Amino acid sequence: MANNPLREFLSLTRVLMQSWFALEWRGMIDESEGKQGTISEKEKQKLRDKYYSEYLESIKPKNNGQEQYIAV
Repeated sequence: MANNPLREFLSLTRVLMQSWFALEWRGMIDESEGKQGTISEKEKQKLRDKYYSEYLESIKPKNNGQEQYIAV
């Protein structure tokens, strides 16, 4: 059972996937903190406000000349 090639392959694949994930995660952390810096709370709030107002504008009912039906 210890020499089962499928079991060994799956074990190796799992280890490789875990190491790949750890490297990717570390790279994302380094990239977000190092090269581009961090966004201040004020800038975050500006972005939230901007995208929320765009969202509200996109969901407003529009009068395009068609009759509106309400689904019950």
